Amino acid sequence: MPFEQFTPRSFTPVSVRANAPTASGIYGISNAREWIFIGETDNIQASLLRDLQQADSALLKRFPTGFVFELCDAAERRPRQDRLILEYEPVCNRRLLCRELLQQRAQPDEISSVVFTEQQMRSYAEKLAVARDEAEHRKEQARPFASADVETGWRPSR
Repeated sequence: MPFEQFTPRSFTPVSVRANAPTASGIYGISNAREWIFIGETDNIQASLLRDLQQADSALLKRFPTGFVFELCDAAERRPRQDRLILEYEPVCNRRLLCRELLQQRAQPDEISSVVFTEQQMRSYAEKLAVARDEAEHRKEQARPFASADVETGWRPSR
């Protein structure tokens, strides 16, 4: 499911201060060709401004031009971020997945070359998303007044 508020904004300090909320949520950064990064944070505006200030970062080397965001509470952020990463496949998030995979496979004191296929990275990302969804579902079941809509994931059409 795509970003709920898919109104792209210019990725500049002035635009971020004017358009990004100082609230909890998910944000995506892109250029004209690709999605670069999808993040989750307690403060969307502060995170975007911090990303703009990291001069030699992998993100800025891809010449980002726009950002989008959606508001959501802390409990929903990570699972939502995982779903968006699977859908949009942002370049910088793929590197993070690759690093996690490498840390799992590498043995201490062992130097090796590991090649990850796109399918391996996608499979690993899907396993992470499923594990987070299951953990969230267990939390929801533990709540005495969880609504049926939250448990089933059903949303009314717009």
